[in-house]
Amino acid sequence: MVDHDLSQESDLSLSEYVALWRLSQAVDGRLRLAELASSLRVTPGRISRVVAKLEKRGFVVREPDDDDHRGWNAVLLGVGRTCLTQSEHAYVASARRNFFDHLNDQQLRFLSSLLASITAN
Repeated sequence: MVDHDLSQESDLSLSEYVALWRLSQAVDGRLRLAELASSLRVTPGRISRVVAKLEKRGFVVREPDDDDHRGWNAVLLGVGRTCLTQSEHAYVASARRNFFDHLNDQQLRFLSSLLASITAN
């Protein structure tokens, strides 16, 4: 649902959007591929494919990790940040339409409490 809406409105898959978003939260827009995969709870192979697609579109580059020459970093470029910013409305609107609009106030409060518990740990 959200993936379909996002790809229709912004030409990004949900995986690509989330990877760009996570990179935008990192210091200097840079994360090791292994750390990016872990933070998104996907396999290293999956994140490698997502980053390759983003790199092909000019949204990120891969650079060797200066601290560990066995690893690679994904680095968010300005055009990738711009694409993320332009896609935010489509993502939020779809999440609201496909998820939050189906919950009443009590359910939203409960969900909020659950998410707060999860993020606190």
